[in-house]
Amino acid sequence: MKSCLVIQKNIEESLIALEKELTEHICFEERELFNEVQKVANQSQLRVTSKELNDKDSFLENKEDEFWIRTKQ
Repeated sequence: MKSCLVIQKNIEESLIALEKELTEHICFEERELFNEVQKVANQSQLRVTSKELNDKDSFLENKEDEFWIRTKQ
């Protein structure tokens, strides 16, 4: 995904590349990662994980790490 964050001359090309990378990442999670988790986790672990993922209060915004801002070197 870092390759998508490189400043390019054409913003449209950058957005298309970002869309492609994000779509591929989501497909990987849906097809492979989630299936592997279901194979190794028991029902109790899946319930806890589901609860934690859906708990909006557990999300911590990280405003300190502005990874998208390019720093001068």
